[in-house]
Amino acid sequence: MTGAALAVEDDALVADKHSIRATMRRLRDALPASERRQAAAQAAKHLDSYLAAQTLGMVAVYSSIRTELDSAPIVAALEARGIGLCFPRVLPSG
Repeated sequence: MTGAALAVEDDALVADKHSIRATMRRLRDALPASERRQAAAQAAKHLDSYLAAQTLGMVAVYSSIRTELDSAPIVAALEARGIGLCFPRVLPSG
């Protein structure tokens, strides 16, 4: 494949990624807050079950925004087990 063909494919992948993200955002936004809270609690419960059989020192997590799955219950489950947390940090450009 040539560089130009790869660039076209990359552009298509970026467009697909944006489209999928927009669709998922709309679907999340349509969920009632109570369902989003329930989903976050359920995810934390599943994670806690998984963690019971693991020996982990550090886990990468995210801080949820808008209608993303609330990461607070997951963070609490990790902290309760003494597992270190690693959050991404975004710095201004320049």
